This record gives sequence, structure tokens and C-alpha cells, in this order.
Amino acid sequence: MTAHASSHVVHDVLAPYRRSRVAAVLTLTLMAACGVDQADEPFGTGTYEANVLAQLDASSQTLAARGLHLQLVNFTPSAALDSDAALGATKAALLQHTAMVPQFDGVNASSLKLDTIAQRMQAYRAGTNVQNVTDNIRSMAFPTIQLGQRALDVTWESDGRQFDSKLVYDEKGVVYDNMLSNLALIDTADLPAETPPDAPAGTADSGGIHALVNQSFTTRFLDLTIKWVWGGTRGKVELDHYVITCDGWRSFCDEGGAANAWMSLGSADGKTRRNALIKPRIAKRAWGYGWATPTASFSITWNSGSLTFSASTGGVGSAGHGAGVHTIF
Repeated sequence: MTAHASSHVVHDVLAPYRRSRVAAVLTLTLMAACGVDQADEPFGTGTYEANVLAQLDASSQTLAARGLHLQLVNFTPSAALDSDAALGATKAALLQHTAMVPQFDGVNASSLKLDTIAQRMQAYRAGTNVQNVTDNIRSMAFPTIQLGQRALDVTWESDGRQFDSKLVYDEKGVVYDNMLSNLALIDTADLPAETPPDAPAGTADSGGIHALVNQSFTTRFLDLTIKWVWGGTRGKVELDHYVITCDGWRSFCDEGGAANAWMSLGSADGKTRRNALIKPRIAKRAWGYGWATPTASFSITWNSGSLTFSASTGGVGSAGHGAGVHTIF
């Protein structure tokens, strides 16, 4: 079995509001809100910002711990999304040609890459990038950005270069940011090597009539968790394989599989299909999966000749895929 995944990560900085490790690593400058908070409630002192500040703090620690060359160095409260004009201006800022979007495989720090939206759209028009980044942001992110939310202008640094992003948030935390929302981390569970009951010793009894109850055995062979940069589950991909015996585990009379996949602010899918069922006890299940953040994509293709799946990813953001054949003996 082979499994392969990708994702993205971002760095985050909160000095005055850091709850665990202090800002020795990250330098954060907070400035007065431009109408973002209540007049009697300076930015960061009320409950509305509590979750987003905690998420920024956790993200900063995660990025540093994973050795990513990406750091959140500053953020400034921006205008609240309190009018149609402000809402439109915020969405326009997210699509600016100079806005940066990340690429990351979810595991290896060296895989992190940053491009501007202009660069990705130029590649799209040239046919070298399968994803229309601006359309993806419009279709997947814009529906979540609404009147009444608030915004931050976030400054990042990567390999000595600084750039900004527009972060939209509400009382629950981050709603969308071109960096944070397009980075994800992958955890793959170490699953025990389970096997069905052994075949009984000797040969089947051919004398008389015996009523044997069908029995089944199921194993989960892939359990992948997609995480937000600040922690918490963002999605799952779970793949199962089962066999059925009709003769007391002397042989398998049937086999099958199941897939469960979902992802918040993104997409995920998993597929299984029979590769082979060989008597007495060999059951092979082909499998494939993919997941992607809003600016990325994946595809899963069934190959009828080899009876296997192939999977691939495209675009920027975080995305992962895997394919293989699982066997039960």
C-alpha cells in the first residue's frame, strides 16, 4: 500500500496576546482598529477576537515547530465588513494580482513554495497550471465572507521577503485568508495489521448437510486526518476493506470496501474497487483518494486495464493524493 499526501503551512505572530510561548520568536505589532472594534473595547481586549488570536498563536507555533520558512511578523486591524462597499473591497484585496498563495505537501518543510495570483493565472492561461485560482477563491471562499465580519492585514516573511494577506474573521475565528486557509497538515494513523481468522485445519466435511452462517471481517487500512494549521480536524479520509466467508473461513466468497471522505473549506474523496478475488483466500481491493484546499484540485482515475486507481493533484494551496492495492489473505 502506498499513501501520499500534501498540504500547506503558514507562520503566525502574536506578541501581546501570546498565550503559551512568548513572543521571543515572533514579533507582533498591534495597531488601533479602524472602526473594527467597539469604541470602548480596544482591539484584542474583547471576546470577539479571542478565537482568531488563539488560532494565530497556535499557527505560529506549529509553523516554527515544523521548520517552515514562513513567519507571521505583524498584523494590523483593518476596516470592518460593515457595508457592501467594504465587503467588495475585501474580496477585491483577496484577488489582487500581487496576493500570494502557498504550495505545500503537508509534510515536508522543503516543499513550501509561494507564488502570486498573477503568476498562477499566467500559468493557467499558458496551460501549465490546471487551476483557475481566482475562480476557485470566488466559488469556495467568497460564500463564507459576509457582512458583519472583520478583517486583519497580515504581514508575512519568507526567506527574507515580506508580503501581506487579508484575513477575514468572526467570533469563531479565521473565516478565510489566502495563506492560512490554503495550508493544511496531514496526520496518518498507524493502524494495526489486522487479519481475518485462520482457515480451520483439515478439509471441509463433505458428508451430510451443514448450515454455515456467513461471517465477515473488516479492516480500516487508511485513516488520514487533514488538520488546520492552528490545530483541529479539517477533514478525514478513511478507507475500509472487508471479506465474507461462506464456509467457516476456509475461503472468501465475497469482498468489498467503503470510503468516507470530507473536508471543510476544500474537497476530499476516496474510492475503492475490486482488483481480484482469488480462491481460497486472496482478496485485493484497489483504492485511491485525494483532497485539496480551495486553490488546489485532485483527480482519481480508474484504470480498467490494470484494475487500479491513479490519483493526482494540481494547482496551488495544499493537496494530497494516494493510490494502491490492499490485500487480505
